[in-house]
Amino acid sequence: DCLQDPSVVDTVHVVSENVMNSISGTVSGQGIVSIFEKRLTTSLQTGTSLVLCCDRLSDPGNMGTLIRTAYGLGWDTVIAAETTDPWSQKCIRSCMGTILRLPIIEKAWSEVPALLHDSEFQVLLADASEEAVPYFEVDFTKPTVLVIGSEANGLSKEAENLRGAKKICIPMPRPLESLNAAVAGAIFITEAARQRKFALSTCEPLPRN
Repeated sequence: DCLQDPSVVDTVHVVSENVMNSISGTVSGQGIVSIFEKRLTTSLQTGTSLVLCCDRLSDPGNMGTLIRTAYGLGWDTVIAAETTDPWSQKCIRSCMGTILRLPIIEKAWSEVPALLHDSEFQVLLADASEEAVPYFEVDFTKPTVLVIGSEANGLSKEAENLRGAKKICIPMPRPLESLNAAVAGAIFITEAARQRKFALSTCEPLPRN
């Protein structure tokens, strides 16, 4: 259906299998390749309330999953702070194209404090340390920046030094060193949606635009 929607697709070209194989980045693709203009965003838009900050994530699969989850559950913006390329083919496949519908701000960590300067956001850091507060004790109805670090390396020093940053955790009844970054992020993202009652009482699909 999307191929017939002029707001999504300008022109459709039918190509041979050999051409498709040469331009596709996968061995067994789905038979569709798109060319689109990057949606460049450099600052937080007015009215932004929920921001996901990905802290030096190196796995495009995790990055794409977090973008897709944030979009589906009502978050406003993703900050890619020195992460893997969010516009890579693997990340775009993992997020199922939702990167085209959600503002993505790519910044070096040295630029992130200025991006959040004078804002009213609470800054929450996903962390498993003893001083971290259980995520369900946090008020996600406030304007929030949630920082997710990589499973291998944890949070960066730059993230921990953000003004007013507060660590939150996922209490677990069984011993486990860590959770996958995308899984942990999805739990926090869902809690914010639950508290704000974002589309959780309906199974109707969200509108395209």
